[in-house]
Amino acid sequence: MATFALFVQHDCIGTPVIAEIIRFCKSAVACGHRVDHIFFYQDAVYCLTQQRVVATDEVNWMAQLEQNASEFSIELLYCTTAADRRGITDISQHFHGAGLA
Repeated sequence: MATFALFVQHDCIGTPVIAEIIRFCKSAVACGHRVDHIFFYQDAVYCLTQQRVVATDEVNWMAQLEQNASEFSIELLYCTTAADRRGITDISQHFHGAGLA
């Protein structure tokens, strides 16, 4: 059994990144592995803001990520320094502040 930590660096909204993260986590768990945490760094913190509005006819990938992380006991982390530098202050309660240090 392997344990994974995922590191996300780019803004994920409008790209398939979050869908791919969810797919990877589901596959890893199905194969008997564990995903310890997902760390959002640099511009990836932009996708954590609660101010983003998802149209009703689109998939809310961040909500699905939060649901899957809860289901599989995956900790969702973000770089507090990256968020502060970008003025991101309204981060979902499912994410916990952390740092690379």
